[in-house]
Amino acid sequence: MLKLLAILLLFQISEVSARPSWAPLVSCQKAWSHLKESGLDKYQFETDSQITEQGNIGYQKYKKRVNRDNCSNKWTVLIYMAADNDLSAYSFWDLYEMERKIKGELNLGASGDDIDVIVEWDNKKRNGLRRMHIFQSDKEYDSSLTKSDFEDMSEKEILSPIVQLLPEVGPGSERDQSKRFQSFLQWGVENYPSDHYMVIVWGHGEGFIGQHYERRMRWEQMQNNSRRHERSRLLLREDVRLELGQGADRPSNYPVDKVFGGVAFDYSEMSFLDIPTTSKIIDNLVEWTLEGQKIDILGFDACLMQSLEVSSQFISNSNFMFGSTQVQNYLGLPYRSLIDQLHTGKSTSEMAFEIPTLIEKSFREGYQGAIDPEGQKTFTASSFNLEALKYELLPALDDMSQALMDYLKEDSMRVIDLNFILEQNEAFQGETRDVGVFLGAILKLLYLEKESNGETETMYELHGEIIKSLSILHQMTLSRAYGDLYTTQVGREAQTYLLGYFKGLGVWIPRNAEQFEHRKKEFEQSLLWQSVPKWGQVLEMIYTEPEL
Repeated sequence: MLKLLAILLLFQISEVSARPSWAPLVSCQKAWSHLKESGLDKYQFETDSQITEQGNIGYQKYKKRVNRDNCSNKWTVLIYMAADNDLSAYSFWDLYEMERKIKGELNLGASGDDIDVIVEWDNKKRNGLRRMHIFQSDKEYDSSLTKSDFEDMSEKEILSPIVQLLPEVGPGSERDQSKRFQSFLQWGVENYPSDHYMVIVWGHGEGFIGQHYERRMRWEQMQNNSRRHERSRLLLREDVRLELGQGADRPSNYPVDKVFGGVAFDYSEMSFLDIPTTSKIIDNLVEWTLEGQKIDILGFDACLMQSLEVSSQFISNSNFMFGSTQVQNYLGLPYRSLIDQLHTGKSTSEMAFEIPTLIEKSFREGYQGAIDPEGQKTFTASSFNLEALKYELLPALDDMSQALMDYLKEDSMRVIDLNFILEQNEAFQGETRDVGVFLGAILKLLYLEKESNGETETMYELHGEIIKSLSILHQMTLSRAYGDLYTTQVGREAQTYLLGYFKGLGVWIPRNAEQFEHRKKEFEQSLLWQSVPKWGQVLEMIYTEPEL
């Protein structure tokens, strides 16, 4: 525990990351001081803009005026917006939100002389990939707009300027999703150098999947593929209603057969980002371009990405991580309030702490809740310290796994008891369960057995390891928030969600041996299983029929 406290203290002390040697030393605030009096340090929508059918291509005046790549800002936010799918309308909505003033919010701007918000945007229209510099205009947010309004919106209605328009098809196009992501991060860091970086991956998410070669198969080639009608573990669809305990069986719009997992799905190219490749891209960026400076905050504006298997992949390249362990509301992050908070001068750890609170506030009493009143029931959000995950939680889980195996080996009937409890335990899409709830379920099993038969030494050891793991999990979690569904489930005897152990961090624990065998090879590729080999052995024991 002392080591964990030292890790947390270290982050408080070293908030300013060491800049790479190539980064400009002068701050943008100082470099632009001569422009401030006339307001020319800001994007001038009236005179800088050049609206076309492709969007606003008027960036050159502003770029020449501020010479952005020759000064360093405090924050650069890089948002990789993969909306070439059924989320396209929501991408328009989020961009609209970033650019408008919203009643009740601080409205401190988007990009400015301390923050840059940069988006790579791919929507379903297949008319190019847009790299945009996002600015807040003087226009007001229209709260009466609905999804149908954004389905009809065109690119020319996005106010912020396009920095680069890249071909999506034909000569010069890049159809490999991982290479697109790598190129965007590299370009964003080099052109918008800053003291701190936040990277957000926006789109559909399914959690962990191992490294895969992308399959480029045209939709027409899939029409007669009989396996297409047999798929049961595929991408979430926009019209699916959120409930608990549904497992992995879902229909999908995604036209490629695959096991569950991945993020940033592109329907047109039939591609996605697998988790090891995504991590490797950030590893290379940190090592070679940022010269060891980690990404300060990594976030996933996507479903099911806040899991041990996913987060463990990024322990070497990012400091803090946030996301949702559950199916996320398609309205996504509250970008207006998130960007506003960056402008208030919060430290990296303070900002990471703030994000789940912003999500909760937006759904309970803010502009997102006004759009979707049901959203406050189902959201989950958490943020945590990846350094503490690496040095504290993973070793603790290894010790706990050994204690759990010793406990199960002592009496083979305990596997049956544990499976029974897991059947009653809620699972999220993709067969993930909340880590805290899983540990709480084992504590419940230990309590019931102690009441009936007394306590053995292995039970005592396991109890201690679980308490230690829960304590570390609590300490490494900066903040978490979740909707009413997890505390007041209608029709259930327990009015508190599974003993109140919910932490907003998932782990893959499938519902049966068939699911385990189906996806085991995927999870063997995860750094979680490689760092905590005993965890995989525990699952093997759980899903191996005991000898009677």
